Amino acid sequence: QYDLISTREYGEMYVSTSTIETSSTSWSDITASTWSIGAASGFTQSDNTLTSTNGGTFLLNATISSTSSIANNTYFIGASSNNADPSVKMTTKRKYSSTDVGVSSISGIITLTAGQTIELKHKLDTGGSGNLTVVYSNVSLTEL
Repeated sequence: QYDLISTREYGEMYVSTSTIETSSTSWSDITASTWSIGAASGFTQSDNTLTSTNGGTFLLNATISSTSSIANNTYFIGASSNNADPSVKMTTKRKYSSTDVGVSSISGIITLTAGQTIELKHKLDTGGSGNLTVVYSNVSLTEL
C-alpha cells in the first residue's frame, strides 16, 4: 500500500505558552509566545520560525486564537516567507470585542527553496492601539 505522507515533507509548529505580543501598525513577528515543533520531516523549527530543509511547493494552514487588550481593535495576521511582510493572499483580518477570544485562519499554496522560512506576523489596523494575546496557534506545511 502506498503511504502518501511518508513520501512528502511536512512541518508543524504550535504555541505551547501564550504571551502578550506588543502590537503596532507595522508587521511584527509573533515571538513573545513560546513556539514548539510538532510533527516534522524536512523542516526544522527555531523560536517562531519553520525552515524548509529541501524546498518545494506546500499547502500552508495556520490558525490562531487570540484576544485584544482593547475593545474594537482590528488586527491583521499573516504568514510571512523569509521575514517579508505577508502577502494579501496569506493575510486575514479580525475585529475583537471586549471579551472576545477570536479565531483567524490562513490557508494557501506557497513555494519555498531550501533554507527559506515561514513565520506568523501581526499588526494593528490604522488608528488602533493596544496589544494582541496569542492564546493558541498552529502552523503546518504539507508538500504537494
